[in-house]
Amino acid sequence: MSKHHNTKIKKISKKKSESNVVRITLITILVVSLGIMIGIISYTVYSVNNYHDKIITYNVLNTSVEVVSYNIMGLNTDKDAVKFGKITAGNSGTRFLNISTKEKAVVSIYVSGEMADYISVERNNFVIEQSSSQLVPITLQIPKETPPGKYTGEIDVKLSRP
Repeated sequence: MSKHHNTKIKKISKKKSESNVVRITLITILVVSLGIMIGIISYTVYSVNNYHDKIITYNVLNTSVEVVSYNIMGLNTDKDAVKFGKITAGNSGTRFLNISTKEKAVVSIYVSGEMADYISVERNNFVIEQSSSQLVPITLQIPKETPPGKYTGEIDVKLSRP
């Protein structure tokens, strides 16, 4: 064989070798990436299932108030919502959540919506014992500069296993 032919074979062989290295590298990257993705998905599914296993109950209570310019106080006794009725600006009102559970639970209360800055929860993130109940005061303080109108929000009550 000629020297030129041997050089050509070596170049082809070198290209095949480089091509194989590239293929092996790409396959390795693909396998590692798939392994990482499967790990992340498995962990996420486990975390979500574990989180849901801890929740005993989650209630969303709508809350509302009507701020009025005349001197009147109103109240609403609905049990499926926390309504403060009618309150004049600069005044406050308190309602009570009666929280009960059949098993020991951690109680977490979250307030959101346009009333969130005006609402305070006296007790939060506390443990309630099995087969007991707790009254939790929820106080609404309307600032003096609040214009008349209807305001709404949500109070979310989550009971979870300790």
